[in-house]
Amino acid sequence: MVREIKLTQEGYARQQALLARDRARLEEVAQILGEGMEYDEDESDGGLEETKREKMNLEIHIDELEEILARAVIIDASSHDDTIDLGAVIILHEETSSREMKVRLVSASEASTLSSEIRQISDDSPVGLAIMGKKPGDSVTVELPGRQMKYKVISVQY
Repeated sequence: MVREIKLTQEGYARQQALLARDRARLEEVAQILGEGMEYDEDESDGGLEETKREKMNLEIHIDELEEILARAVIIDASSHDDTIDLGAVIILHEETSSREMKVRLVSASEASTLSSEIRQISDDSPVGLAIMGKKPGDSVTVELPGRQMKYKVISVQY
């Protein structure tokens, strides 16, 4: 059974934009390689090796993005209450330093590609796992390498 990947609408759109960008770049790279092979038939193709590697990396990334988009399920933020789930924007109070941070809980594939004003945390990260299902007022302790962090959920918005 194919495992679905939950994405926010923003994350889905960003994945689509990355795919379009990579496809356009792949066309450029293929053209460069085609032209380079026409002119460099008798010479060493050392200058083309980097372009060949870029083409291979683009093809791999395109395959990954297509797989993510094919398995994607867009999260319906309107159906949530104040319980933390994917797509939630959460304000956490770190109890030791008394700092507050605003984060969005997203899937691992979305966390790795989103660039946003709001810090993205993956649902399979230590903090993400600890806060999933919590509500405002709940506190969690997160085990990190060499230390423990304590957070209090201040607010949850979708």
